[in-house]
Amino acid sequence: MIAPLKIKCVLLDYGNVLCPRQDPDCVDEMVRLSGVERDVFIKNYDNSRREYDGGGIDGIEYWTRFLGRFDIKGDPALCQALYEADVRSWTPIDDEIITLAFDLQRAGTKIGVLSNMPMEEAQHFKRIHDWMPRFDFLFLSSEMGMVKPDAEIYETVLKAIALPPESVLFIDDKPENIEAARRSGMQGLIYESKEKSFPILADCLKPLLV
Repeated sequence: MIAPLKIKCVLLDYGNVLCPRQDPDCVDEMVRLSGVERDVFIKNYDNSRREYDGGGIDGIEYWTRFLGRFDIKGDPALCQALYEADVRSWTPIDDEIITLAFDLQRAGTKIGVLSNMPMEEAQHFKRIHDWMPRFDFLFLSSEMGMVKPDAEIYETVLKAIALPPESVLFIDDKPENIEAARRSGMQGLIYESKEKSFPILADCLKPLLV
């Protein structure tokens, strides 16, 4: 249960929240380029990004290692094409949730992004999305050298925000990330889809806009 009147800061995940979903055409392109069977590709893509998200390796190295799991030679041109398709897949933004965020900000609520995001993607998205610099906080994993759902990232975020944990609401699509946020004392909302979760979120935050 979310207590909206206690909320002083709203943090939003990027992928599958601010970016409503990964572009399926780009995913198809990555699958085709890799030569890996689709279900195997998806499983390994989702489960092998920790070091990449944490800023330890760049995009070319990530894709070189990814392909190497299947004994595929990751030549630079192929890895660059995979990297570019990956970035494009996370580029579309949900204007409605951005509008809600800035409505909250104008009403006095702090807003921020808390997302696992590789360094090159973080730099790229900050260049092309003019709304990102207008957020009060940008907590991007590769720039912090830590990733969700590790406890230290939530501890670091709360220190930077300097608000009571229970006054911070975090919205993320992954239950394990919300569970970790709640263990830190934050409020949390699992964002299942735009169609299902946005009306709930907007209704919950309505008292903050008065």
